[in-house]
Amino acid sequence: MKDFSVGVGKRNISPPLGIELCGYGIYRGRKNKGVHDNLYSRALALSNGDENIIIITNDLVGVSQEIQKETETLISKELGIREDNVIITSTHTHSGPATVPLKGWGEIDEDYVKSLPEKFLESASSAYNNLREAKYGFGRADVKRVSINRVIRGGPVDREVRVLHFKDKDLKPLATLFNYSCHGVAIDVRTDDGFYVSSDWPGYAMRFVEKNGGGHAYFLQGTCGDINPLVTWHMRGFDAAEETGRKVANGVLRVLSEIEVKDCKELMIEKKIFKLPFQKMTMKKIVDDLIEFLDQLEVREKASIEELRPSIRFYREYAIDMIEKMEKGFPDGLESRIQVVVLDETALIFVPGEVFIELGLDIMKRSPFKNTMVVGYSGYLVGYIPTALDYTMKGYASTMVPKIFRYPPFIKDIGSVLVKESLSLLQNAYMKKHQ
Repeated sequence: MKDFSVGVGKRNISPPLGIELCGYGIYRGRKNKGVHDNLYSRALALSNGDENIIIITNDLVGVSQEIQKETETLISKELGIREDNVIITSTHTHSGPATVPLKGWGEIDEDYVKSLPEKFLESASSAYNNLREAKYGFGRADVKRVSINRVIRGGPVDREVRVLHFKDKDLKPLATLFNYSCHGVAIDVRTDDGFYVSSDWPGYAMRFVEKNGGGHAYFLQGTCGDINPLVTWHMRGFDAAEETGRKVANGVLRVLSEIEVKDCKELMIEKKIFKLPFQKMTMKKIVDDLIEFLDQLEVREKASIEELRPSIRFYREYAIDMIEKMEKGFPDGLESRIQVVVLDETALIFVPGEVFIELGLDIMKRSPFKNTMVVGYSGYLVGYIPTALDYTMKGYASTMVPKIFRYPPFIKDIGSVLVKESLSLLQNAYMKKHQ
């Protein structure tokens, strides 16, 4: 058995003053007033001599397909690691810069975005060039009164935080990965705090873990497509993010004292390329969307033209963009990728998009591995992957988000597609491991 090694790296990726922040609604013009707490690209390198893996988690809303590809190419060229062995994911803070082409959700600063692959490479290089012999252990802890299902009142939420802890050969804490599902929207955009750069509650959680013996902390966002912090929309700012982060961190810290680390006998990474199918887009669909929007305007009798102007602009530009794209021809779906990293009986599966919690819980429940983390927002941001119920309800995720991304809605059972493909990859990895 070859030695199992772990390396850690970190690079500040905070944007300059004035770059627009992403999230919370259309055409807000939310140019940042400064940095409250720094954003980071954090890299973790895993190696057993035969397999070398880089996991990068960024304090960003997400990354584009171009940035994903450029980063993988850079790391492969500079470090000699296969592109398929590079994993990029995001914490999905809504107090970070616009980095993905979402119509109306923040203007992208091209110079800033173009600088990201090199910064991600710096973080990865630091981790890979400082590999140390390590042991690992897995644990989980209950967390209560942290989040709420924002789509279904009383609906499912993530009730535990899952923790992967690494220690060096002298049993000193090296790194702690923790996985939980909850949107990074604790900071109310209506407050002055909403105009400052922040990693939101995940950043607070990571800092608490690091200050209390966890080594380098890495938050891996889960399947939080329909999950918000309890404190959301309560006219609170950084204090709400700190409160939420502390609750999650306390769960992590409780379980750290119970985790017994051991040698990693087997390290493996597998991938699966699959398609996220679109519904068929028609001119009638675009017209129906515009009629529905006009119907909504009609009942907003007390709204001023200034209040309505952003929505009018959004739907006008949506119709123009979609008609132009229809003339060129839409693809039948988006090609995406799932990756799974296996450490003995523990699997980390990295899935695309903003996945609804019910789907993530289903994957973990049916996974053949003893321990499974499901990490969302991996690869390039593809939008929401909701349950079929959201399509029936005509929810935000299934109806509005495709308009923001300027592509047709996914098919109604897109969630089932993701679960099926994820379980297939997990099963294949499990069978390969036990051959």
